[in-house]
Amino acid sequence: MPAAKLIRQWTPAWSQLRAIGNSRTAQLSALFPFIGYLIIFSDLFSDYLTPSAHDGTPLFDPLWSLRLLYIGLVFIGVASIIYAIRCPEVVKSYSSANQYFKEQRDFYTTPGNLLAAIERCKYRGAYHEVFRDLATRDATIGSQEMHTLADLLSWDFEHFNFGRWGSRSTASLSYAIGFLLISIPSITTFCRVLVAILEAN
Repeated sequence: MPAAKLIRQWTPAWSQLRAIGNSRTAQLSALFPFIGYLIIFSDLFSDYLTPSAHDGTPLFDPLWSLRLLYIGLVFIGVASIIYAIRCPEVVKSYSSANQYFKEQRDFYTTPGNLLAAIERCKYRGAYHEVFRDLATRDATIGSQEMHTLADLLSWDFEHFNFGRWGSRSTASLSYAIGFLLISIPSITTFCRVLVAILEAN
């Protein structure tokens, strides 16, 4: 289906979620759905924040703003949990295929590891049969095949980077909704301040 293919193409790769998912703030946000509920929805906190009078617009109500903040952080927390569980360790550890190759090339010059990479990413690039023959004969990759090993490990990295589409799309959508919701209180507050300034003039 064209629509499904388009959605898959526009779904961010794991490496695009990496900056958020690997951040300490996002990792801690996974705890907020539980801790935040106990704080924000406690009777004492609700009574303290319930305004005696406001302009009647829910988004301007401090309690509503906190609820939006809470729901937004819940979405971010869910996305962070999905990222932590489902994002491949290769992408968590390496920001790009180039970095992956530089730090793992020695590991994949040994036959067993090389053969596992070939089978895992269904590599069919240059020197595919050469690599398979080397791995089968328990031979080590030499310097002359090293540039082709970079091609193989690039395929391997992309195999991880674009895998697990369901988890990637769910995490991406949850991050987007979460950041949108937590931005609403800030935007509405900014609009109120701007209106107040204009009216004062």
